[in-house]
Formats: sequence, structure tokens, C-alpha cells
Amino acid sequence: MNAMASEIPRYRLVAEIVREHSKNHTPVSAEQIEKDFTDKGFATQAEDRSAVGLERALNDALKTSDDLQVVQDPGGRSFYYSVRYMSHAYAKIMVMKGSPLMLMAETTRDNSANYPRPVPLELFEQTPFDLDPEVIQECLREMTEDKQYKDIAFTTTSEGTIYLYSTDFLDHDYAAVLAEREDVQFFTDP
Repeated sequence: MNAMASEIPRYRLVAEIVREHSKNHTPVSAEQIEKDFTDKGFATQAEDRSAVGLERALNDALKTSDDLQVVQDPGGRSFYYSVRYMSHAYAKIMVMKGSPLMLMAETTRDNSANYPRPVPLELFEQTPFDLDPEVIQECLREMTEDKQYKDIAFTTTSEGTIYLYSTDFLDHDYAAVLAEREDVQFFTDP
């Protein structure tokens, strides 16, 4: 470890590791932070290498750095990111990519609740989702069979575009009007 790094508090080094990953549009797990911390030669003492030492440094980094945030994957595992380089919504998408079904359902629910709007099914083929059409179709099939997704419904516009929405936040008629308006404007705007 270089002399300059030894003079920097551990929590600041951890914060920089989180920011480095965020610059690359990737939220980072505590395990990866620990690996990076060690690989960069920052962990020289036993406390630096311990889970307790890392957890303390990570907690201190979150308390002292306004830009650092946490998002959890569907399994409850925490990932860290900097709002300087990515939004909460983007970070959430990135950590949920490993569970396409949850990704589609949560994105649909978030859009229905917060904006309110339905989402075009084709959105999930685009960046940052990048789901294959076959995966999307499989997720739709699973949603119809699993009670935990009973609120996810769809409407089809006059252009034939399928939109998903959550019945917990939008009723069918309102979702259909919103989808139609968005789809028709999309095709008629220059």
C-alpha cells in the first residue's frame, strides 16, 4: 500500500471504490468492495481485512458521503452506488437484471405508481434492460400463473403495441387511455 493511501481514512477509500464502479454504471456489492479494497493494497491490517472493519468503513462512507446510496436485489442483498453517476432507478434495474421476472414486474409497478403510466412491453428489449424476446414471453407466462404478480395486467393499443400496468395503481380504462395516447403520439410526432 502506498503511503498516501495509508493516510486516507478507510471509509473514504471505500467511497472511492463505490464511485469507480458507479462511473462504469455498476452498483457494487460489499463482497466486491472488500475484494477491490484488498486488491488495491488498502487492506494491510487485520481489521482492514475483517468483515467488521469493512462494514464499519462502509457504514462510515454512507454516513459521510451524501452521494452514496444503497439498493437491494430481490433476495435482499445490498448494492452500493453513487448518485453522481447513476440514478436510483437505474441502479435498481442493474441489480434486478438477474431476475427478469421481478425486473419486469417492479418496473411496471414503479411506473404505474409513480408516474402514473403503463410501460410498453418492447421497453424490456431496450437498454438498460436488454432482455431477449423469448425471456420476456416466458416472464409474461409466469406472471399469469403466479399469484404474486396478479396485479400485472396488459392493454393493447390501436397500433398493436402491448403495454403493461399494475392494477394496484391504475385501472384498466385509464391505463388503456394512457397507453393509446403515448403510442399514437410516438408514431405521429416528427
